[in-house]
Amino acid sequence: MQRRFKGCLNALTQKGVACAKHAFKAGKLLESQLPFYQVANIKVIEYSQHRRCGRPRKDSQPTLISHIQAEIVPKETAITIATEQAGRFFLATNILYVDKLSKEDV
Repeated sequence: MQRRFKGCLNALTQKGVACAKHAFKAGKLLESQLPFYQVANIKVIEYSQHRRCGRPRKDSQPTLISHIQAEIVPKETAITIATEQAGRFFLATNILYVDKLSKEDV
């Protein structure tokens, strides 16, 4: 499951956005979609880039592109609570008399 979220994070880091505010917001949006993981060490990297292919004109201005760099860290408390809730079960049997069923058979 963590591999799937790391793929989402990689896609998010490769996607460039117009400003740092949108990049940070996209990181927080990804964190809201992760119930058992959190996005940590969020850094926004900005650099300038010319939009067209080839050599830019002398009078062209580069546009500012922002990328996000972050890590996915598991939320230990949420994972332990989910494991404890998933570990609850009950045992049903058709044997009505307790003395016929030993503890080893259970």
